[in-house]
Amino acid sequence: MLFRSKAYPSEFTYDELMKYISKKDSRHWHNKAIEEVKKASLPQTIKLCTKTKEWEILAECIDVCTHEDLESISHYTTEEAAQELEKEHPTEAAKIYRAMAMRIVKAKKSKYYGAALDHFLKTKRLYLDNDCREEWLSLVETVRRDHYRKYSLIGDFEELVSGDYPESPESFEERTRKRWEKQISDKD
Repeated sequence: MLFRSKAYPSEFTYDELMKYISKKDSRHWHNKAIEEVKKASLPQTIKLCTKTKEWEILAECIDVCTHEDLESISHYTTEEAAQELEKEHPTEAAKIYRAMAMRIVKAKKSKYYGAALDHFLKTKRLYLDNDCREEWLSLVETVRRDHYRKYSLIGDFEELVSGDYPESPESFEERTRKRWEKQISDKD
């Protein structure tokens, strides 16, 4: 059992390990599992630290990894971690939100540019509120330089940078409801 947990550290092997550990030994084995997951892949580390609420360790891992490393990880893995890190580790949360936005933009998924803009908005707020203006300006420069041809993104992005972008843009549900109400009223 321990061998498998050590070879494949994950949230699932952690759960399996903890099932067989007595209460008095659980802290010791929890610490061992966390030490092993630090040596594992970044996605596994993020998942297990999020599950076990090891925010300090997660923040350290996020702090030392590159933007490209984070961009390669699915939002299913990073989104909850970013939300939880916002309070105590805002710059690390901003780094995750940045990666989530850039992942969408680099993949040219125009259907999800609204989500990318939401992530950019959170990134901007977290960076500027925590004296990381240079990080924000670096991101702005990167998006302008590398993605200026993405017309369905860049206009809204420039509004976001200037401060004209709404804090909470209309959700998909709200837009759909308005469209539906308009269609119903047009039929009458």
